Amino acid sequence: MKACNNDGGWNKESASIAFKILPPFWRTWVFYILYAVIVILGILTLVRTRTRNLEKQQKLLEKKVESSTRELKQEKEKVEQINLELEYRVVERTSELLDANKMLQEEIRDRKQVEMALRESEEKFRMVVENANEGIFILQDDFVKFPNPNTVKMLGYPGKELAQIPFSSLVHPQDRAKVLERCNNKPKPGGEVSTGTFSSRIINQAGKELWVELNSVGIQWEEKPAALIFFRDITERKRLETQLLETEKMKAIGTMAGGIAH
Repeated sequence: MKACNNDGGWNKESASIAFKILPPFWRTWVFYILYAVIVILGILTLVRTRTRNLEKQQKLLEKKVESSTRELKQEKEKVEQINLELEYRVVERTSELLDANKMLQEEIRDRKQVEMALRESEEKFRMVVENANEGIFILQDDFVKFPNPNTVKMLGYPGKELAQIPFSSLVHPQDRAKVLERCNNKPKPGGEVSTGTFSSRIINQAGKELWVELNSVGIQWEEKPAALIFFRDITERKRLETQLLETEKMKAIGTMAGGIAH
């Protein structure tokens, strides 16, 4: 190296200076190693922190799972208890239903037996009524209901036509008040009810006057008061009684006349 001083003189011999240029610290191996260590420590710290967080989360999850498991177990026990109660109630209700069904079946059987007996009784009653020698009918609100064949035969009206005719119009006007009083079966002021057998005159469809003997019994028909009437034709008996009275009267007159003659 050559240099010049302030006087302008140059050195004759060259001078040499030895020096070494060092790289910056951040480009040295020490820095690289230190940086690597720091990075590794940071990664380890991050991993450890993450691991701790994961462990905390795992513990929280385990607690939640344990709590949920415990709740599920409790709910399961409740459900099982409810199922047991329901099964007990079902068994109990089934038993009650079976008992009720048994009672219902017995009631149905008894009712069928009663209905059968009632039908048999009605059939027997119908046979008795239809084959009776007397006229039989039900009188309700002054109209004839359920007349038997003998009633239709004596009165001369078909059943449907008879049901539309007031019964009082078939009674002789002189006997009408008596018949209505004896057949309505309503208590008198003293509390007595007109019952027993009595005779009256009726007029049939042909206009013929018939003497009949009636008997009235108070009943309930279709949930209303009515009278069950039995009657028979005594016209011939009345005729014979009248003849007998006339004969006895004639005998009495003859006897009186003979006594006067003597």
